[in-house]
Amino acid sequence: MKKLPILLLAAVLALCSCSKSYQELVNEKVEQYKKDGKIILNKSDDPTGKEHYIVFADAKQQTIGVDTLGEEGLVIKLADVKEQEIGLSDAQGSDTFTIYNTKLEQKTTNVRVVDSITFKSIYDSKTEEKMAVECYKDKYILMTSKDNDYVRYKILFFKQPSVIFHLFGDDIEKTDDGDLNITIKSSEMFGMTKLDQEYVETIFHVTLNSDGFIKKQDDCVNLGGIMIPTSAYGNAEDMEQYLNRIENDRELNYNRALEKENSFLEEWLVSHPECRGMSFCEQITRCHQDTGFNFDINGQACRDAGE
Repeated sequence: MKKLPILLLAAVLALCSCSKSYQELVNEKVEQYKKDGKIILNKSDDPTGKEHYIVFADAKQQTIGVDTLGEEGLVIKLADVKEQEIGLSDAQGSDTFTIYNTKLEQKTTNVRVVDSITFKSIYDSKTEEKMAVECYKDKYILMTSKDNDYVRYKILFFKQPSVIFHLFGDDIEKTDDGDLNITIKSSEMFGMTKLDQEYVETIFHVTLNSDGFIKKQDDCVNLGGIMIPTSAYGNAEDMEQYLNRIENDRELNYNRALEKENSFLEEWLVSHPECRGMSFCEQITRCHQDTGFNFDINGQACRDAGE
């Protein structure tokens, strides 16, 4: 990150206070940035002067700038920014609780500036996706990409300009004062001697303030309906009772008929790899037509969903 040169706004205001308002100065700078080829992402619209900022981007340089008109501003070079995933600690591991994934090595962000409402991101080695951009004041940029039932978010907080936070499949609600209420949804794979391994859904709620710092969060993690105190994470003895309850709950509610259907379909797909690109309901329909096997449980679920 580079710092913009300190603006001599105080002197300018002293000379222009009799004729120009803060908003006029903001508008003048906006026009100058546009002439310089910058993309305006946001600007203050406050005639009182309590808020005075311009957030801009440069598609050629791949930078994002924050000009507060008087204070030192920021120029953020995207090539230097790292990504940090927001996700839950592993309940079956030895880590203490955190919403920031510490297992994955931070990598350079793949975000690219396109225009004032769109950035681009490459979320795997082949796929480039467009991300809708929403800039909240001079606080952060929220990027959103929706693909069928999945939503990806990236957040750049200007108070933490060296990292872009990445979320996948979670829900974010922005409040009027800029807080971000995040519902983190993930899953962990559990296994027993009597059952095959399966994923158990995990749900947690956290609120980040507009600077990207935790404002409040749940005291417990909902893991498969079992509430695990965050204070128990990292202590095997404390966690044992909760993990045992999860396993026992899975044993009591395990649907062996459903397991039989899923296993039959998976075996059939091994010899019909061309069907793996189909939707699940299309797969069971094709498998039934081919083998006569009745998918009573999954079939009813597809009919209920209108598929």
